[in-house]
Amino acid sequence: MTRFYATIFLMVMLVFGTSFHSLIKPVTYKSSPPTLGEWHFTPVIEICDEAPITRELLQEGLSWWKKRGYRFGEIQEAVPNGACETGSVRGTITIHKIKFGSTSTTYLHVLESGQINWAKIYLSEPMHSRVIEHELGHALGWDHYDVPGHLMHTNLLLGGWNDSGLNR
Repeated sequence: MTRFYATIFLMVMLVFGTSFHSLIKPVTYKSSPPTLGEWHFTPVIEICDEAPITRELLQEGLSWWKKRGYRFGEIQEAVPNGACETGSVRGTITIHKIKFGSTSTTYLHVLESGQINWAKIYLSEPMHSRVIEHELGHALGWDHYDVPGHLMHTNLLLGGWNDSGLNR
């Protein structure tokens, strides 16, 4: 049966004059990941009560981005009347536990000027390697970049620690 389909494929190629190699197109990537916005001031980080992350693990993720030239304000934990309780507070990245679904995600509020006003990171459990760094990347304004091995790759299994284009 496989031989039959291979024969049909070759006949179609001969009839339409298309070689197999012309069907394969090289994949080209932009030189850096696309951006969604940019912080115009240093964001404060607030860890909400239910967030499935320790201060230490968060600091490791922030450190990864600091080595690339990014700055962050202080880390706060569930401040009374803070961003976790009141919602979206300007200048804050809040970290929550995801309530529905199983994939960590980040929401941004970006003004028309391109300035990021706030970010909300929702983390799932268990935490896998690179997830907090990836979600912090979104909170910093980076979109997905499907280059194999890149931190901002859509698929965790195809991503890695490649930081091409992410330095400030």
